[in-house]
Amino acid sequence: MKNILSIILVAALGSLIAFTSCKKKDTYEEVELKTVVISGTVYADLDATSIGLEKVGAGTKIIFRIDSRDLVQAPVGTHVYEILQYETTTKDEGKYEISLPTVKFNNVTVDIVPVNFEKAQKTVLIHTKLQYILAMQFKSLLQKVKDITKI
Repeated sequence: MKNILSIILVAALGSLIAFTSCKKKDTYEEVELKTVVISGTVYADLDATSIGLEKVGAGTKIIFRIDSRDLVQAPVGTHVYEILQYETTTKDEGKYEISLPTVKFNNVTVDIVPVNFEKAQKTVLIHTKLQYILAMQFKSLLQKVKDITKI
């Protein structure tokens, strides 16, 4: 009986130590991130008659992507982090401005993704018209030469 009582006492003491030594799960507090303003101008080849790029007009959408791992001070290797996506549109003269999250302890890489857009491109239509006019004049001239040779 003494052995059973001592075994129960040791088991109770062991259980008490096991339950009191359990740590509370770490809780994380969300912190408001600082932001940085990125601005620039978007260019595209809108005029095929001249060399160089032109500023796109208002309303062109631009997408910015940030890996949320870059915003964490001690990222967990096995955790899958989200890709954060932000959008803005260009204003007049192709200018854009957007506020994005940043941190002091790490470089944050921002991928800028241009979105396809349609806009009429200035082409060499004048040159094509000139070629057509010259071809018509040449055809007319050939016809006159044929008419003269018939005489």
